Amino acid sequence: MDGTIDVNDVAKSTKTSDRGGRLCFICCCFVLFCSSIILLVGYDYYTNTHYPYSVVVDDSYPFPLTTKKFGIEFYVKSRDKFDRKYAVGTSKRSKIEDKIIEDYLYYANNCCQDEQEWHQVRPDFPTPTCDKLQSLGINGSRL
Repeated sequence: MDGTIDVNDVAKSTKTSDRGGRLCFICCCFVLFCSSIILLVGYDYYTNTHYPYSVVVDDSYPFPLTTKKFGIEFYVKSRDKFDRKYAVGTSKRSKIEDKIIEDYLYYANNCCQDEQEWHQVRPDFPTPTCDKLQSLGINGSRL
């Protein structure tokens, strides 16, 4: 207690703090590893649960098809795979086509509303989506 520093006390405190540092490093590595796994699984899930079709032209969905009802055009990644998974005449095909029609009507209604707003500003502005909905017997503003 005379103000001198004991070498053994310094060595003990260095070993203790070194263990704490290693433990912190190991914990950080473990958290980073777990986070990486979660991100990879999430990315895989996201990329494998995509829609089998698109109602708008898209580079990812280059092949056009049309629904039996209303003749609405939609796009798929592969005609063969789509036709194998949703064979024509099956209830599975009917259900997916109903979903395609529902998605198209939602999309087209939004586009039609935008076209109508522009048409009010500029009467010469075309309204092709609204015209298409009318040809299907659907009033674009009521969806």
